[in-house]
Amino acid sequence: MSNALTKVLAPPKKPLQPATTWAQLEQLFRTPVPSDVKWLMDTYGQGKIADFIALRDPRRSGWLPWAAWKISTTATHAATKSELFFPAPNGLFPFATTDNGDELFARGEGEGVVVVSAREPRREDYPGAPSAFLQAILSGDHVCGLFPSDFRPKKARFVEHKPFAVVRMILETATPYEDLAKSFKKHLGKAKSLGATGYSMSLEKDGVTYEMAKGGGQIGMNVIVLPDDETAVRATLRAFFASSAIRATNIADQAGNAIWSEGI
Repeated sequence: MSNALTKVLAPPKKPLQPATTWAQLEQLFRTPVPSDVKWLMDTYGQGKIADFIALRDPRRSGWLPWAAWKISTTATHAATKSELFFPAPNGLFPFATTDNGDELFARGEGEGVVVVSAREPRREDYPGAPSAFLQAILSGDHVCGLFPSDFRPKKARFVEHKPFAVVRMILETATPYEDLAKSFKKHLGKAKSLGATGYSMSLEKDGVTYEMAKGGGQIGMNVIVLPDDETAVRATLRAFFASSAIRATNIADQAGNAIWSEGI
């Protein structure tokens, strides 16, 4: 049934594959991930179906706390309190949620899908793998009674959610902020302005956002970038810093963890 889903829902050409492998994940979980869930994530990645159903990839760093939260609330739900949940063998495995807060669980190896209502003590069971369930509701072969009555996507789209890395740094330079900002804008070339004040500016080019601001006697820069683009972005910054005699320090991620230890 997996291939049938791709006929009604086109997958990304090259979905993001997290660094964590399924083998590593299953060793950590000490239980297998349903093979159809693995196929979904390998084929589509994390993202949204028909602007309503959000697939969650277990290999992403935020999945485990999300799953623990969903399991803790669903385990006491009137419709599912007698069920076993991940990581119990063949326990219900969370793989998606809807905009209405309904939870989607896979049962074992293609043994079924359980949709749990967020608004009332109801559930719906589908006798097939997650990909079969998605194919059936997108093609109109099955109507999920817990979904909105107007959920009838004729041409469903999948929009992949790629994680952004936020890189923060302090720029050590003798160049005044105003001259530095003007020079950086020229260096980027055709970049879209996302806003500017006398002491800050934000530019976007090729999907990467560059923010520069002056405050507290320092000039800081934030770069918001997809992981796949980091190498190219670092090359862009390296060329600019070399041309303007800038030294970047305190390079860290959004949580304040030091990164790019070898420098820009």
